[in-house]
Amino acid sequence: MATKRTNELVAKLRENGAQVVKRGSRWRVTQPGKGLGFLATTDPTDRNGFDNKIADLRRKGYRV
Repeated sequence: MATKRTNELVAKLRENGAQVVKRGSRWRVTQPGKGLGFLATTDPTDRNGFDNKIADLRRKGYRV
């Protein structure tokens, strides 16, 4: 089950025009002209893992 932080991140990505689709145990994040990104449906157990995912999406050009 997705947690509050993951739900907020998915909502922000959708607001900024990204297409976020749940595929099994991951969210698939796509947008034309940007790299493919993935998010776990549940938050990592440590805060750094979640921050790393946000940083990875920003490197790929997504606005978070």
